[in-house]
Amino acid sequence: MSPREPGSRRDARGIALLGVVLGASWLVLGLATRPIDQTCDPALTRDVCLETIDAALRRGLPAVHPLLLAAHAEPGPAARPDQFGHRATVTFSLLGVPGTVPVRMFFDAGGHWGGIADRQATELAAWTTASAIAVGIAAAVAAAGAGRLVGRSRRSR
Repeated sequence: MSPREPGSRRDARGIALLGVVLGASWLVLGLATRPIDQTCDPALTRDVCLETIDAALRRGLPAVHPLLLAAHAEPGPAARPDQFGHRATVTFSLLGVPGTVPVRMFFDAGGHWGGIADRQATELAAWTTASAIAVGIAAAVAAAGAGRLVGRSRRSR
């Protein structure tokens, strides 16, 4: 930016940059955090429940998803340790996504978890992107409003 560049252009660029940084931070926060509230069906022990939620995060829920508000684990039809198949269902509540996102968890013969989400990865990625853009725009609008208030108070002196 040159010293002759009008202040309003520099301010607009700074506000836009702030919006981009906060939108990107929101995206990273959603991807990196665990569910805020984790609940279990009474039929599951706490350890099994937390392991199931963890497995659903790693193996069932698409990697790109909005902020996780809650996760609830409950046993599936093949919940007994000697059975294979649908062992549990973890239902996620995500910020900004209508409804919930159930993930059916399976335990295979090799002893590995696998999961199938009821929502496609592209749908959750779209919701994630939309929420990051909304946060960025809201931050930019708030910064612009604060900048105008500061400018007015300086001029009134």
